[in-house]
Amino acid sequence: MKNELKRIEKLYLDGLLFEDCDEGEAGGYWDLAGTIADDLVDCQKDEIKHEQLWTGIYQVFQKVLVRGEKFE
Repeated sequence: MKNELKRIEKLYLDGLLFEDCDEGEAGGYWDLAGTIADDLVDCQKDEIKHEQLWTGIYQVFQKVLVRGEKFE
């Protein structure tokens, strides 16, 4: 996962990561959120929790990193 984070970080810092190119298998936030969810929850044992975690992490990335919103 460390290499994945570094790759995403580079895309973000270079301004090359946009919401419209962030789809499955595109190597963007969606894939990173999935990688993190994979590390935290075994999809085979709890598919619903895995999916919820994946989606939740992705939504945070979208809100904070893509849209620049801040949590209060």
